[in-house]
Amino acid sequence: MDNLASLEAERVARRLGMVAINKGASRVTLVDPKQQVVVGEWVRLKCTSGCDMCNTSWTCPPVANFSMPAGEFFSQYRLGLMLKFTSNRIHVDKPDYIQFKNRTKAIAAGIEHMAARAGMGRAMAFHSGPCTLCWRTGSKKSSMVYEKCTLMDHQEYASPYLKIGITPTTPVTLTADKGSEWTSELEKKDCRWPTVARPAMEAMKVDVFATLVNIGWNPIVYTSRTQIPSYYSFVVLQ
Repeated sequence: MDNLASLEAERVARRLGMVAINKGASRVTLVDPKQQVVVGEWVRLKCTSGCDMCNTSWTCPPVANFSMPAGEFFSQYRLGLMLKFTSNRIHVDKPDYIQFKNRTKAIAAGIEHMAARAGMGRAMAFHSGPCTLCWRTGSKKSSMVYEKCTLMDHQEYASPYLKIGITPTTPVTLTADKGSEWTSELEKKDCRWPTVARPAMEAMKVDVFATLVNIGWNPIVYTSRTQIPSYYSFVVLQ
């Protein structure tokens, strides 16, 4: 990338960062994916052996599996945006948590689509943690309606976290998102939200904590439900 193209790409990235801030991100930083993203095999191993949300959605291991090594993938990018989302209150109930997480996913995916329209065809968003898009707030504030991920129509697995009023629905096959040249296996499946659902950073072996430190942020390990949480999304641009 020559200097002029690099400067223009950075200007576009900064504009996208301002859009993210206006939509609800609490902090945004430009990132050099090749130099600053930290990946490790242990991250995916911990996903598959230490999280009982594993194998419950298209965005998590082992389904979110890519033939290209994670380090090689990120080495192809020179520009990205790390987005931080900080809630304005503690999440004392699941509906509040789900609503907030789904908004962060929508914002990050929206930045990806805007980047693609600005000429960054390889833009791709990555979310934090398990997919929450098929959880919906019910008619009462404290109730949740759960649409089983369509992945689970093909298996007999059920996480303990999901044993709350599971209501299977008919899968709807949606067309792949055409906003990006980079497509994943996720978009070929029966996902209900292909324009928003994106692989978790952990599924791509990203050591999120180390990466945040690498870009100069000071991430906090939360030890209590009484703490106001923050979540992160990452969008590679070009």
